Amino acid sequence: MIFIGDVASPQKQYSDFFYDQIKGFVKDKDLIFNLEGLVSDDLSINSSVPILFNHSSIIEQIKKMNCKVVTLANNHTLDQPSLFENTIQKLNINGISYCGAGYSIEQANKPSIFYSQREKIIMFNQCWSVMLQHQKNPSQGVHVATIDKEILFKNISKHKKENPDAKLVVYFHWNFDLEKLPFPADRRIAKGLIDLGVDLVLGCHSHCIQGAEYYKGKPIVYGLGNFFIPWYTYINGHISFPDFSKRELAVEWNPQTNQVVLNFFRYNPDNHQLELYHKEQFSENNKGYIFKEFSPYQGLSDKEYKVFFLKHRRKKYLVPVLNTYDKNTTNFIKNTLIISRIRILRFLAKLKLRSWNN
Repeated sequence: MIFIGDVASPQKQYSDFFYDQIKGFVKDKDLIFNLEGLVSDDLSINSSVPILFNHSSIIEQIKKMNCKVVTLANNHTLDQPSLFENTIQKLNINGISYCGAGYSIEQANKPSIFYSQREKIIMFNQCWSVMLQHQKNPSQGVHVATIDKEILFKNISKHKKENPDAKLVVYFHWNFDLEKLPFPADRRIAKGLIDLGVDLVLGCHSHCIQGAEYYKGKPIVYGLGNFFIPWYTYINGHISFPDFSKRELAVEWNPQTNQVVLNFFRYNPDNHQLELYHKEQFSENNKGYIFKEFSPYQGLSDKEYKVFFLKHRRKKYLVPVLNTYDKNTTNFIKNTLIISRIRILRFLAKLKLRSWNN
């Protein structure tokens, strides 16, 4: 089973690029990724606002690559909520499951249940609520599942009890754009999920690799990075990212043995090619490339990691540290400050006083 990060393909030619680049890599494996934007053949990349979407041709291509599930709990599902029905219809027709969004809170938090390598997989998907600060959730009847520790832990416990032999996976959409390190809150909730019996925790959204570690023998991969969002297309050609966003991660997970192989890709924005430049077995005592380049924090306690995060995080100016996802006054104040900061930066981007991604 292969997990990759964000995919947004605005035209058929890019869907073809995507397929040609990874069809050999995913051959005979099940594919899962975050669908960064709903499906439409009418929207234009010439829009000056940061709306992401996928051309319908992407569905045809991922079906050929045995895509099992796409996740929809992200900050672009509500860009055009009127496209939700069309999107899920196309997914259903092509036998592709989805999770993370629905016509009610219950539907949005409902897991995708499927089989891979004869193992029953139950997969949940939630998005950090702060990402939806510029949108109304629900919108036009469409709900996006936001990170709710109480709901998620309750659902995990229920499904674990009813399906003791199933493998549980949680795929988050979290953190800031271009932050290289997981929040302390990300590490805490990931560990809490594994304590409940989850077998694999993954995350994306930050457009860069955030590293990985093991906890109690179970893998956590905090940030997969982009996988295929072609540069210089969306936002009237202005979408691009720093050089460190060119490195991307595909996680190959065997649900029978719980073995993980990390596959590192490099994206070339000039021709949209994806090059597999390094792969390694990921183990509990791994001190290889993933440790040296992306996650030297492996094994740190929560207290030690907070100190590490404060020292090494990329975004520091007027940014509170999120230590937990608990619902309390402290987190409400922190989230309010973060939302205010994001809205100011979005306003400056609209005035072209800063780039959309930096």
